[in-house]
Amino acid sequence: MARPETTGKKISTAGGKKKAGPARKSDADDDADDDDGSYTVDEFCRRNKISLQAFYKHRADMPRGYLVGSKRLISREEDREWRTARTEAAKSQPLVTDIFHRNQKQRRAREQAAQ
Repeated sequence: MARPETTGKKISTAGGKKKAGPARKSDADDDADDDDGSYTVDEFCRRNKISLQAFYKHRADMPRGYLVGSKRLISREEDREWRTARTEAAKSQPLVTDIFHRNQKQRRAREQAAQ
């Protein structure tokens, strides 16, 4: 039998129905479940759209949080402060495109001076 990608035919699933995956909670649901105003590390990463690997790789730059037993929680205030600090740090750094265009201008100026 020929492969479906060669013949152009659709691949059918058994029974013709797709399997439904587990329901995923939204960020709003996460906020609604928090009574104490804190996030776990996983919730913090999901909320700020960073991976757990990035969180632990840049641990010194992340909010410190506090321990409840062996579970690390990050308060909403720390989350807000971290976001504000990251935003301010990003504003103080020039964009990559700005650096590129500045270097292009400097290169053109050197070339014209050399002629």
